[in-house]
Amino acid sequence: MDRGAQWHPRMLHPEYDKAWAQHTAWVKPYALLPHQGNELRDMDTVRDITADLKEGRGIREPLWLEWSPDSYRAKLGEGNHRLHAAIAAGISHVPVVGYKTHSISSNFPRLFPKDSLNDYVRSIGGEHAVEHGYFPQYFNPKHILPSRTVIE
Repeated sequence: MDRGAQWHPRMLHPEYDKAWAQHTAWVKPYALLPHQGNELRDMDTVRDITADLKEGRGIREPLWLEWSPDSYRAKLGEGNHRLHAAIAAGISHVPVVGYKTHSISSNFPRLFPKDSLNDYVRSIGGEHAVEHGYFPQYFNPKHILPSRTVIE
């Protein structure tokens, strides 16, 4: 992307792997703050990413929202610096990939699945996936995030 190109809220950096597209939701950054997983240790990184976003370079990798289908708890596992940079740059939505995990501290809030989650799981794992307890390792978090926070 040209350095002078105008950044659009749904534009990813050209190096973004298109294979992630089916697992990516565009989420309002403020919706992820309660799920922030790690302390920000390097504010220089946040400033650098903010500058990149303001210059139109886009986001190179999606943020990772870890979610436990057992406890419904969710935390931002990867992308805490990118989250704060996006907020600082005034970005309206960030790309987020869902990642299944089994142990998330009870300190993190719950995100309850929508009815669409079972259909989504069946589309990936087959007709009897839900009945057999299958849940994909990577998933589109639009099925657990509030609709008002996600671009459909």
